[in-house]
Amino acid sequence: MITYNNFVGEFLLKKDDESRKAYVKQHIIKDYLPYSLKMSICNNIVNTADYKHIVLDEEHKQDYFSPNTAMRYYLFVLALIQNYTDIMCVGSETNTSDPEAVGRDMMEIFDRFEKNGITTILMECLDKEYRSLETVLNMKVADTIQLESNLPSYLNTKLDSLRLVAERIENASNQ
Repeated sequence: MITYNNFVGEFLLKKDDESRKAYVKQHIIKDYLPYSLKMSICNNIVNTADYKHIVLDEEHKQDYFSPNTAMRYYLFVLALIQNYTDIMCVGSETNTSDPEAVGRDMMEIFDRFEKNGITTILMECLDKEYRSLETVLNMKVADTIQLESNLPSYLNTKLDSLRLVAERIENASNQ
């Protein structure tokens, strides 16, 4: 395993595109993920990026579909790094029990990979496997949009919301 700081530092020492691509290839430790794992990764990406979670109180929670393609791309790139390479997405000095510190490290690795063209090289090196994961993600997004845009699903979401509001009004009037 290599920290992202060390990886990026070594990457930047490479003077030409071929040596940079070879360096990225050295750190790819998997060239295939099982389909079930790809589906799980893509489900997590969509559930994290494309749903808003509203907590009214401990008993009442509501999720609603709200596509966020920028967040989806960010999570997809991190999934590529975490699942195909030996690059640690969290700094060795980071307190991994602190979600904010972990989030900052993940945003930093994303930005450094994007800024230095590492993301593009990684995608090129993974080639068919990258396209396969991207296809599964696109299928999951299409399925989710189809599911969320049909009338019964839409009505069910609205009825759930109305039920929660009615319960809160009833609870407030009983107190």
